[in-house]
Amino acid sequence: MQAYKDWVRSFWSNSSNPEVMATAFRILAEKIHPLVLGDAFRSGQQINMLAKKLLAFHQKNDEEITRIVEKFAHGFTTHDYPLSRTEVRELLGEEQVPHPDPEEMDLTWELFCGFAEEMKLRENFSPEAVFNEPADSNQPQGMIQVSLQLARIESSTRSTVLERKLRITRAPL
Repeated sequence: MQAYKDWVRSFWSNSSNPEVMATAFRILAEKIHPLVLGDAFRSGQQINMLAKKLLAFHQKNDEEITRIVEKFAHGFTTHDYPLSRTEVRELLGEEQVPHPDPEEMDLTWELFCGFAEEMKLRENFSPEAVFNEPADSNQPQGMIQVSLQLARIESSTRSTVLERKLRITRAPL
């Protein structure tokens, strides 16, 4: 419960009107259980702590670490905000994000193209199209199972794929 109170206090502390904060707290608590909100706040704190620890391996200035973590944790409106190399260089500095070697860029692009082909990144996913493919005789009528590759991590010794299996049921017409 304390984490929930801290969360509300930290996000609505800019309001000079205590009534606004009390109303916001009441409305939020009516919609979402306080323990869930407190857990979300603790998760955010944990992410910030981990980010600061990781940055400390590369950056010794605590103020700079805090600035970077704040920017990444609160400076973008969505998780899928695309960061360009230029923007990251402005944020982290030339030392952390040097200009790439042309050969390195070509190899990186070649690697990406291989992943894109293997993971079918350029193909639109259409459940309707999948239903038009030959059916697996082990699946119930009107249901299909599809495997999608969501991520791949490779090293010189290992390859790991995050795959998600989806079961799609066709609604009766």
